[in-house]
Amino acid sequence: MKKGKAMKKFCFLLLLMSAPCFSGELSKADALVGRWAMSPLKNGIANVAEFNKDGTAKLYSFRCDWTRDSFTHEETIEQTYDLEGDHITVYTGKEKTIETELVLKSVSESEMTLFQKIPDTLSGSGGLTFHYKKVKEAKPLCKKEMWVKK
Repeated sequence: MKKGKAMKKFCFLLLLMSAPCFSGELSKADALVGRWAMSPLKNGIANVAEFNKDGTAKLYSFRCDWTRDSFTHEETIEQTYDLEGDHITVYTGKEKTIETELVLKSVSESEMTLFQKIPDTLSGSGGLTFHYKKVKEAKPLCKKEMWVKK
């Protein structure tokens, strides 16, 4: 076989084997990793969730103060999580007590939507939908221009 043909076959095989790396699509598990700031609720709750590759997570609880254009950090909770398909189960403690169960409605490199099923009496719809933006720091999106879609 000539040197040129052998090199072309090698390059073609290399391209085929590396195609998944360049597909541009992240798996849900990979896309989930990072810090996610929730669009604030009307009552000012604006949490930041942090998901790590090792299955650990942190929930940074914030409350926006709309009158002062500021926020208060209320607490940070260390957790673990499992992702199976579109379902995220969040646990607290070493005994892995289920804290909450969420449905991953969508996730990309920059935005995520979660659904939490709750009793009908609280939401009127059987659950709540939360919208998140990926952020570098654990800070809430309390300024309106940070989360309003343009």
